Amino acid sequence: MAGTTRHHEPIGWVCLAAAALGLAVWSHSIARTLRAVGRSLRHIRQCQRAARKTYLRGDTAPVWLMEDPAPLVMLAGVLRSRLVISRRVVSALSAEQLDAVLRHERAHSRSRDNFKRLLVLLSPGILPFFRGFGRLEQAWARVAEWAADDFAVAGDSHRSLTLAAALVRVARLGAVPPPPMLVTSLMPNGVDLSARVDRLLHFVPSAVKPGRFARLLTGGAGVVLGTCVLALMAQPVTLHAAHEFLEELIR
Repeated sequence: MAGTTRHHEPIGWVCLAAAALGLAVWSHSIARTLRAVGRSLRHIRQCQRAARKTYLRGDTAPVWLMEDPAPLVMLAGVLRSRLVISRRVVSALSAEQLDAVLRHERAHSRSRDNFKRLLVLLSPGILPFFRGFGRLEQAWARVAEWAADDFAVAGDSHRSLTLAAALVRVARLGAVPPPPMLVTSLMPNGVDLSARVDRLLHFVPSAVKPGRFARLLTGGAGVVLGTCVLALMAQPVTLHAAHEFLEELIR
């Protein structure tokens, strides 16, 4: 309309500082992730040059067998994972123990744990050059190892004892060099081995397992709830209220 004057609200220094801080936090997070991806790719290339692709007894999936003095058992790769294991570990374990170890690593591959590590690395910290979620990352790593142990055991107490014995035997073979961030090791740093072994020794088989219908029902409920939340957030009333809240917060 004619005669209408427009008022341009100046951007305050608080908004500019918050934007600069957010940009710095995200830039540091992306740089840290790119460094981790580069180190992991170099590590995978080194393993492929020093190892040969083969099949172990009783296992249908290929592994990369390395002639390395270190007791290596690790899952390398984010999108296309590769199981790397040293001949020393294969020679030291019995057939049952080796099967339990392989099942443990296959569980990490099935759960896409290396991809989850990538997402954890990509998540921004509270401040640039400061990781405020160190304890949360350690707790996630511990739970991921427990979940892989449970998958390898598959509710069998004998398999639980076998995996515990395999962990102790591999630990006695010597120290393992710390792997890159996007590589999952059987003996990860920061995860208490004694707690894992104690948990396996005191394993209690689950009497009731959730059926397929229960899993589908749970997943469907999650999808419905997420859809409802997104629909609520997309409503004009909700967006207007959020806008008003941010305006009051900035003033």
